[in-house]
Amino acid sequence: MIFIPCVAAGIFGLMAATAQQSQPPTSPPNLVPYIWGLGGCLVLFLFATLTSIWKQSTRILYDPHLALEYTEMLVECFADGKNEDIAKKILWMHVPYGASWKIIPKFSQNVDDVLDIIDDIGFLVKGNQISDLVAHHYFFYWVQLYYISCKQYIEDKQLEEPSQWANIARLYKSLSHVEADQSHNLIMPVFTPVKMIARLTEELPEGFDLMPPFWSEQHKAISPKPPTS
Repeated sequence: MIFIPCVAAGIFGLMAATAQQSQPPTSPPNLVPYIWGLGGCLVLFLFATLTSIWKQSTRILYDPHLALEYTEMLVECFADGKNEDIAKKILWMHVPYGASWKIIPKFSQNVDDVLDIIDDIGFLVKGNQISDLVAHHYFFYWVQLYYISCKQYIEDKQLEEPSQWANIARLYKSLSHVEADQSHNLIMPVFTPVKMIARLTEELPEGFDLMPPFWSEQHKAISPKPPTS
């Protein structure tokens, strides 16, 4: 470690300077010991300062405080069967029934609540209040699932109000880069529609009828089943 010899040189310089002062002045003072002493102290000061900055930046990089708060908020959004309600409404828009997001705004409140929280997380990541690494660790599963599955819904809403959920796309891109880096992939992972539907279906009880209640019996009879592979 380079600071050790520098500190030693500084101490030696100060000792030499002190010893020189104790001798009768026979020649002009030698300033080299003073320079060594000052240089060693300066190096020590800079090392201590940089170490403190590094520790602080590392603490911020891995600080989970806000992430834990938003994790609790997501858990609350999914409590009391709300996760099933959210999953089925999103699935209705993706199983091949020709459905449109414009059909469900009147009963999409639970979906909106989740997107609001994810947008807030994106805002905090953008402002460096939560690091990319922490956000990826706690939220990538949910960000990936709900951004991809609700992408068309988000874009439809933004046609009416461009600032709504404006941080979600950026957050997804940022966390996908972390995912690619941690999995040692050169490109961002692809989240296919089949994977998306499988994840959403996992939120539903076994045997749940995915058919939307707003379709007629005739339409249900001719509609294809959702993909399973």
